[in-house]
Amino acid sequence: MKHYFKITSIGMATALLSGCLHAPLKANLAPQQAVAQAYQYLYDHPSYRFNGQLRLKRLTLPADPVLSKSLTKDPQLIQKMLQAYSQRYQFNYSGVMDLPHYKISLTPEIRYEAVNMSGYIRVPMLLDLKNSDLYSDLSAFSPWLVPAANDGKYTRFDGSRYKNRVDLKNLYQLMQQTTQAGYIWPDARDFKELPLSAQERQQGATRKIQFSTALNPHIAR
Repeated sequence: MKHYFKITSIGMATALLSGCLHAPLKANLAPQQAVAQAYQYLYDHPSYRFNGQLRLKRLTLPADPVLSKSLTKDPQLIQKMLQAYSQRYQFNYSGVMDLPHYKISLTPEIRYEAVNMSGYIRVPMLLDLKNSDLYSDLSAFSPWLVPAANDGKYTRFDGSRYKNRVDLKNLYQLMQQTTQAGYIWPDARDFKELPLSAQERQQGATRKIQFSTALNPHIAR
């Protein structure tokens, strides 16, 4: 069964993150518990596919007169430019977790869409945990970073020097605890059940949950 959830963060930088998850979630769980369980399911299962989307909805300058004056004589102009550009960018990602074979694939993508103009940059990557190697297709940056003759080929980055410096088991547990804390600590009122669209139901979605929070308090100054 496919379960669909959306997470929205609202604040200095506002984003919409959505993804699909194949998980036996309980329908009677409260929205906050359902989101926490969905992420826990990912950590409990060593092999799965994932994908998601991140959109900026609102990007504002800090309410700091000194900073605003140092940037421009017209803070409103900068604010309008930030707002326009933030709505045109979209960040997509997809990949596969294959921990039994010590491999993780990830393909991040930055997409820009405006009237009469669009483009994207995609960078497929493969992490070989067993041999501490990272492979990446940098064709999007040729001929600046890699020769054009290598388009479509993967570049290998040797990470053997870090092999004995990182405890993968402890790192995995830390990631799990950090993710869970991010959805357990907020107020339950920040999680809201939303109605599913016809397209989402056709895709097999059963629930859509929105999480809203201000990013400003979480940013160290």
